[in-house]
Amino acid sequence: MATIKPYDTVSGRRYRVRYRRPDGRQTDKRGFTTKKAAELWAAENTVDLASGAWLSPEAGKTPLSAVADAWLASKNRVTPKTRAGYTTTVKIHLDPLRALPVAKVTPAVVQDWVDTLEGAPKTVRNAASILHSIMARAVRDRLIQANPCDGIDLPKVSAGTRNYLTAAQVESLAQVSKRPTLVNTLAYAGVRWGELAALQASDIDPGARRILVRRSVTEVSGTLHWGETKNRTVREVPIPTFLADQLRFAIKDKDPDELVFTAPQGGVLRYRNARRWWDPAVVKADVPAGLTPHELRHTCASLAIRSGANVKVVQRMLGHSSAALTLDRYGHLFDDDLDAVANALEVLRSRECGQNVGTATG
Repeated sequence: MATIKPYDTVSGRRYRVRYRRPDGRQTDKRGFTTKKAAELWAAENTVDLASGAWLSPEAGKTPLSAVADAWLASKNRVTPKTRAGYTTTVKIHLDPLRALPVAKVTPAVVQDWVDTLEGAPKTVRNAASILHSIMARAVRDRLIQANPCDGIDLPKVSAGTRNYLTAAQVESLAQVSKRPTLVNTLAYAGVRWGELAALQASDIDPGARRILVRRSVTEVSGTLHWGETKNRTVREVPIPTFLADQLRFAIKDKDPDELVFTAPQGGVLRYRNARRWWDPAVVKADVPAGLTPHELRHTCASLAIRSGANVKVVQRMLGHSSAALTLDRYGHLFDDDLDAVANALEVLRSRECGQNVGTATG
């Protein structure tokens, strides 16, 4: 049961509320200018104590930096590349907020931070997402009542233009690059760069026309990190016969654990180094300017859909976590096939029903 008592200060009479914490210790809340204000706070505090919503007054004084660093330390299951991105955001983008007690990180403070944060819309949204996760940890640890990042206005990210090559354009790029098997593997298997660089000879089965994608290698701050694929899954990717033949030739003199694709002088195929031959090839080939290796992954999705693959097949090929993700990224390509489906249904009806079918309506 809370008790309210007055006390005198140089500024006049004040009131304090004396109550017991959940651990049994007595404490008080001081500084109320009227007895009514003290009584109102005492009533709300009693409800919080009874419902389990009560928070220690000291909890909100925890600096955001401590919660952010604890959150970052817990991210030991993400890839080194992802962790490096988190670290950059926590140390640089969140710097204006790090010294604040978590209770002082209000929605207004977060909105001001978002509005003044420098960088592209995608960068700002990514930083805001990380702050939301950090503050969610503060809520979980009962440092604050609610997440101040909920409902924050964020800049919109434009969809941008995605390049999808035709088979003829892929062939043009493959030939001028002087690494046709590598280019075709990106375009017809849809593997990510890190997955491509980690492929071993034993991962290639030309007879079954399959590639086993089971690991990835990424470069972070000059250091190579080997690990699982992005979604921590192993997948089999079907490949056309011509690519199976090219890969058969590429691995014919390799031991099972040797890399399929390497740098010109040997060793792991690093993305930044590969751009030295990739970018000039893009200039020479009949492809959109500025084409990146990752856009061949989009091309693979496009070519597979044009060839008749359904969304589940494309999902499995690309290693997406769900068909919903595949539809979110490439659903518009399936829309392009609507007329083809309508025409196919027309042919099916004519074949099975004959030419003398009725055309009456109603």
